[in-house]
Amino acid sequence: MSKRLGGKTCTGLYFVDDEREKAVALRVHNACMNTLVVSIYCLILVVFVLMGSGWGLTVMSFGNIIADNLWR
Repeated sequence: MSKRLGGKTCTGLYFVDDEREKAVALRVHNACMNTLVVSIYCLILVVFVLMGSGWGLTVMSFGNIIADNLWR
């Protein structure tokens, strides 16, 4: 890569050479991943609550909602 494109070598997630910048990149990566995981857990919890309550959300209606949103 470095010969053909003139880019730096990278190891893992880090595209920087300084240890402080690596630490910052790791903190940002961890914060983003934690936010993503918590958001997915909250979405799953909301779906299960709606399916278990009197809202009448079934697997078929949930699939239709997702399909309608994807087609728009």
